[in-house]
Amino acid sequence: AACLVSIRSRTYRNSGVFVSTLCALLVFLIARGDRYHGDESPKEIARLAARYANAGYTVEASKVYPAVDFYAARVIPLEQSAARVREKFAGPQPYIYFTRKGLLQQAGLREYKVLAGPIEFKGLILIANQNPAPPGEM
Repeated sequence: AACLVSIRSRTYRNSGVFVSTLCALLVFLIARGDRYHGDESPKEIARLAARYANAGYTVEASKVYPAVDFYAARVIPLEQSAARVREKFAGPQPYIYFTRKGLLQQAGLREYKVLAGPIEFKGLILIANQNPAPPGEM
């Protein structure tokens, strides 16, 4: 409708183009939001990390995403030292690490179990040094 108004009227041409652009942008954002929900959203992977932490596992994170603590409804401890992460991965205790896929090479981790992810547009991944029991079955 905005395109038709802008074609027929010189007075409302700028307004019509603005409204058309705004509508196209909103359609794009809504479609993108529908694509990244459920298991493909940062919210779900943060909630899974919180469930593991609440179940008693050691869960730590690198600087992954600003809203992780909000989504998890708890503070997930920050661990940025690659040496300490490698040390904990080599230990006998289950250790879960929440990071970005691109940061795995910097940490020097080669062998790990993927618990969730990677999420396509953020590269978020939840990994462990061994297969822990699912958080609801402890």
